[in-house]
Formats: sequence, C-alpha cells, structure tokens
Amino acid sequence: MLRRIIGSLALGGTVAIETFDFGPVATDGPRELVRIWDAMMRGGPLVGTEVNWLARLPSDLELAGARAVESETTVPIARGGSRAAEYWIRSLKLVGPFLEPGLIPPNSIAAAQAVLADVSRWFPLPSLTFVLGIRER
Repeated sequence: MLRRIIGSLALGGTVAIETFDFGPVATDGPRELVRIWDAMMRGGPLVGTEVNWLARLPSDLELAGARAVESETTVPIARGGSRAAEYWIRSLKLVGPFLEPGLIPPNSIAAAQAVLADVSRWFPLPSLTFVLGIRER
C-alpha cells in the first residue's frame, strides 16, 4: 500500500501520515488508564490490528521509495473534564464491551471514565505521531 501511495506522488511530492499510538502511554499515567491502554494494545491483534506498525512506519516509507523521511511524536496531556477527556470517555463507552470480556477486570471502563472526568487530575493521552516523506524518484 505504501509503495502505491509513494508511486502516485509527483516527483517532489510529499506524503504525510498522522495517527494515534497507544504504546507509549500503555505504561504511563493513572493505573486506571494504563489498564485500558494496555488492553487496547493486547486486544488489537485479536481484531486484526497490527499494534506495532507505527514504530516501523519511517523505515517502511523509505523501503517504499520515500526520501527525506522525518517523524515526530508528541504525547498530549489533558485535564480531567476537558473536551479531550470527554472524547475518551465516549470512546471508552464504545470499546468497553469489546475489552471487558477477558482483557480487563469488570468495572475498569467505569474507573477509567471517572479519572477522565475528574477535573483535579491530569493524564497522558495516546501519543500522536506524524511521519513525512518525499518522492525523489
């Protein structure tokens, strides 16, 4: 797929890919959230998601023909009760039924949502990685 994307660019054209990565925050932050992020990493392969693909993306872009590849990762930190926290509260409501049967203890989603709603707490979000590559030939 990356070869097709790079091949479709005009010479000097740029490809930019930006996505979330749960790996870095699966070990940081409040334990209630770490449990959920870790479950998402363990559950990904069960639904056909390759959870470590992002770490390989810069080299995969080079193998596909991109040059001048650059990558940057940021880990946003949000306050409980913020709009970012509200997004993750709603997201956990959607994924909870898929995680709770066997991947996390019962009530883990509710515990994580409570942390996300608590305005006195700050927490790391999944990192956001941006990768850029240029077609030179």
